[in-house]
Amino acid sequence: MTQPAQSALISDPAEIRRQFPLLAREGLHYLDSATTAQMPAPVIAALQRFGRTPRANVYGGVYQLAREALAEYEGARAAVASDGAQRAPHGPLDVQKLGVDFYAFSGHKTYGPTGIGVLWGRGDLLADMPPFMVGGQMIRRVTLDDAEFADPPRRFEAGTPPIGPAIGLGAAICWMEGLDWSAVTA
Repeated sequence: MTQPAQSALISDPAEIRRQFPLLAREGLHYLDSATTAQMPAPVIAALQRFGRTPRANVYGGVYQLAREALAEYEGARAAVASDGAQRAPHGPLDVQKLGVDFYAFSGHKTYGPTGIGVLWGRGDLLADMPPFMVGGQMIRRVTLDDAEFADPPRRFEAGTPPIGPAIGLGAAICWMEGLDWSAVTA
């Protein structure tokens, strides 16, 4: 995932506010973050970049745009996995330390796009689960008598995934990782 390197954590409330283009509107005080958080500029930029450059499907294409889209998509997955799956929107959380079987959150509550979310599951449970739907690149091998499914998480991604929103969600998580959470909490 192409993200600008941040040399220091962002802790100044005014700097955090400047990262949200909508909040530059005169007199606007957005009070509905409990239902949908606004998107900071890096998330908007990631969505626009995907729409302008590597807009292609993932996992099936061998051409350059498909490889670029796959790199962005897998980068977003890595940002989410970097696992602890971010609490929405209250900072880092280590789901492995919690000992939970599954953990879910919505993208629009974590400064990302609407219509996307994350379901994290313990690897051993996911490996034993059959897919809910079939199609696309979630099948490793098909014969007349049998089908072998891909390993999780691809096993659960039938058809074309929401590539752009996933890239935007990855950018939102990278942006959240750049915040000084002790300062935000204070």
